[in-house]
Amino acid sequence: MTLNLCVLTPNRIVWDSEVKEIILPTNSGQIGVLPNHAPIATAIDIGILRIRLNDQWLTMALMGGFARIGNNQITVLVSDAEKGNDIDPQEAQQTLEIAEANLNKAEGKRQTIEANLALRRARTRVEAINMISPNGYRNLKKILFSSYLMNFKYIFHIHRSTFMFLLYEYDIFWAFLIISSFIPILAFLISGFLAPISKRPEKLSSYESGIEPIGDAWLQFRIRYYMFALLFVVFDVETVFLYPWAMSFDVLGVSVFIEAFIFVLILIIGSVYAWRKGALEWS
Repeated sequence: MTLNLCVLTPNRIVWDSEVKEIILPTNSGQIGVLPNHAPIATAIDIGILRIRLNDQWLTMALMGGFARIGNNQITVLVSDAEKGNDIDPQEAQQTLEIAEANLNKAEGKRQTIEANLALRRARTRVEAINMISPNGYRNLKKILFSSYLMNFKYIFHIHRSTFMFLLYEYDIFWAFLIISSFIPILAFLISGFLAPISKRPEKLSSYESGIEPIGDAWLQFRIRYYMFALLFVVFDVETVFLYPWAMSFDVLGVSVFIEAFIFVLILIIGSVYAWRKGALEWS
């Protein structure tokens, strides 16, 4: 089963043929689309469209627009699009350098925003080229790393008296990392200042209830307890993923069913073997 992909710009048809799978750069992140995908309409960000034809992946630079998915038909309408193998590497690199220089010379909010959009477009074209080669991601890192560090900043744009927070593609990750690291530190600091400090004997005892413990609180389990937990319980939980497999059985086919059956069979045989060997006797 395949998808029918159609990529349109205002003046031409960039792509109109069947594909196996695509990865779309949307405003909320990248989404993968396989046959029988749920119908959606989404905004397309400036980024790379990845297209799979059998075992081969192709790239296409998209410059923002919209996409509609339904009944295995994908229609992508963007302001501009270029296939990765149609982009001249030297010209794309020169455009990237010019965009970086224009950003450094930009004055005012409007020029800064326009320069950043031009820089994102230039970066996207370079990404589309470098992802084609076997060492694409390595080459891409070398080309864009210094440029990305130079422009790691936030841009504020006033529109109808509202501040809009424009972020680069990976800036949201760093923002989330900083915030998630700051929250627990802030919680510890606040608790240190506001939490009541009590040094009464009850507070310093083994249990805050004040009840004296009876017997030895140290309890040691046999190694078979931990081995069973690691080897069986963890993998048994993963059997819950058999449900989405069953829901997509008509797409995945018999081969996936055989794989799932072998997985469950190994778990059953392993559990019976562990039980016969006394691995469940933990005390």
